[in-house]
Amino acid sequence: PDMKPYEIVEHTAEIGIRAYGRTRKELFAHMAQGMFGLIVPSEEVKKRSSHSVRATAEGGERLLVAWLRELLFLFDTTHFLGCTFEIRGLTENKLEAKVSGEKLDHRRHHVDKEVKAVTYCDLFMERGADGIWSAQVIFDI
Repeated sequence: PDMKPYEIVEHTAEIGIRAYGRTRKELFAHMAQGMFGLIVPSEEVKKRSSHSVRATAEGGERLLVAWLRELLFLFDTTHFLGCTFEIRGLTENKLEAKVSGEKLDHRRHHVDKEVKAVTYCDLFMERGADGIWSAQVIFDI
């Protein structure tokens, strides 16, 4: 079936993303794509370097939040924008990924929203009867 990777969910001081994937790995990659897409339009970001990112947490939804928080921390501390997310290892409570992208360059990148935090508000992750995974995460902006 046709499936879009993610869609925007509007809030006031928040914005949400609902992401989809055929596998949990794809879901986690699409959610990361969505989060960085809020900051800078994804078509503006090139693969110039990569980082290894690890996250650990108790259980699936918490791991999703931990993953996004690691990526946001990477952005906040090094201004690194991810564009491709290769999830190399994913268990119930541990994730390892190679994230490719580049540093924020104000001459080329148009910053759309400042993502301040990844929240647990209205968080969910589930696998539908069709086998497609979906999740929702709300961000403070």
